[in-house]
Amino acid sequence: MASGYAVFVASLALALYLYVMPSSNAVRSGDKTSASKNIRQDVVLVSVKNGVFEPASWHSGQKPEIFGFEPDASNQDIIYAASNAGLFVSKDGGFSWYPFSDLEKNLDGAAVYSVKSVKNPNKIFISAFKNNQGFVYETEDRLFNLKKIFDADRTIIYSLAFKDNLLYLGLGDGRLLAYNPKTKEFNLTASFGSPITEVLADQRIFVKTKNKGVFINSSAGYVNITSNRVEDLFLDNQKAIYAASLNQVLKSSNLGRTWQKLPTLNSASANITAAASDNKGKIFFAAGRKLYQSLDKGSKWQTLLESKKTIDSLFIDKNGKMIAGLK
Repeated sequence: MASGYAVFVASLALALYLYVMPSSNAVRSGDKTSASKNIRQDVVLVSVKNGVFEPASWHSGQKPEIFGFEPDASNQDIIYAASNAGLFVSKDGGFSWYPFSDLEKNLDGAAVYSVKSVKNPNKIFISAFKNNQGFVYETEDRLFNLKKIFDADRTIIYSLAFKDNLLYLGLGDGRLLAYNPKTKEFNLTASFGSPITEVLADQRIFVKTKNKGVFINSSAGYVNITSNRVEDLFLDNQKAIYAASLNQVLKSSNLGRTWQKLPTLNSASANITAAASDNKGKIFFAAGRKLYQSLDKGSKWQTLLESKKTIDSLFIDKNGKMIAGLK
């Protein structure tokens, strides 16, 4: 009974800690805590108005590599960042970030590769890699208690996606698995013979591989829609597909049957490192330290931002606010 009470107290303390994290107002007003050695301002940039970005406060002395961002399905002000330094959480829309772990410390010392938050069922799924093992956890209480649902020896689960009540796992050994949270069953959906680096779920399932391009599900199984090496894959508000590949951006309006090479700025000499689209039709790509935007679906581009660090990941919330991870 005493141990149960201790767990309850620890859970309450963690919940209060998450609740009372400093608001973005304190961070943005330039208070004295920004000078702390354990707070970095070279990890994340956040847009505050068109073309203006502010550095977020990253409450860790370690400079991480950010793999991606994920908004909480129930509260868009809460955002999760997956990184090689573990899981980080912001509760103020991206202006301040704190390391976070579960009660049993499963995530301590782990690289977190992907986070997927869903409303139905109300769960968060996390893929992590620790001690040469890949894991997928699920939680129903905002990460305090994690339940392991999958593990794989020496295999990273790079990407998670959710569609039609199934969780899709993209594995480093090339397998695509589907997990049913209700039945707790896993099924092998396909195997691609190349590490799966991203799974994108929309009207279809798109699978981006390291060496064999991009595949899409169809009545005939998964078919290859481009063999080019793709750095980032996204859809715009009209469901056109964009594939950012080294120094070019490709666009398809017919599910990958044909592709159009979009013009890019001559000044974008560096390889493309990230790309994204908002819900108003704007598209963006980062090449090295520069961020470019197009207001006309890729016909013309303009420089939006020049950073001091390489822009390695992009996330845009439903209100159009952009968060950029720096490397």
